[in-house]
Amino acid sequence: MLSPEKALAKELRYKGWYVCWEVSLYGSRADVLAVHPHKKMVLEYEFKRSSHDLRNVERKKEKYKLEKVRRYPTDKQQELLKTDKYCFEAKKEPLHPHRFYFVMPEELWEKEKEYLNTLKFEGVIVWYYKDAKPSLGLPDTKKIKFRSVKNVVTRKKNLQKYEVAKEELLSRLSALLMIDLNKGEKHEDEQKTN
Repeated sequence: MLSPEKALAKELRYKGWYVCWEVSLYGSRADVLAVHPHKKMVLEYEFKRSSHDLRNVERKKEKYKLEKVRRYPTDKQQELLKTDKYCFEAKKEPLHPHRFYFVMPEELWEKEKEYLNTLKFEGVIVWYYKDAKPSLGLPDTKKIKFRSVKNVVTRKKNLQKYEVAKEELLSRLSALLMIDLNKGEKHEDEQKTN
């Protein structure tokens, strides 16, 4: 059975999104990252399995911290300040995806519903298991299904750049392909020795 991350990636792929799991982006790692080739949107999915992870660990991540940026005043500002050129540090808001979702088991949603409803921009998707119909003589199996329980607000400002997200996603997919190819070569070598 697929992990919830891979099951969601598979579902998004069928809907026309470029998608991959464990993608590094802007100094942080997205559990699942999706970009749409025509809509030019970036979606991030963060999987949570416990209240501690949701409330404490998530907020300590680098992606939520203000970034220090060095700025130099313009010539006009220099005249007003009547000082030599200097730089000053400013705080810059972190960049966000167009849409951000927490994905969690239904039990965690029920437990943390009140807290999650206080979050302004984050959507919530729950996963649950459903019995799959047997096919081709295979035994009954459980299938992971998803449903949205809290709508997401699409951000309009301070967004991650689509092209950067797409490049990181494609780079990760390429790395996964190479890992898969190396596993295949190793398996072929083992077959030859037997």
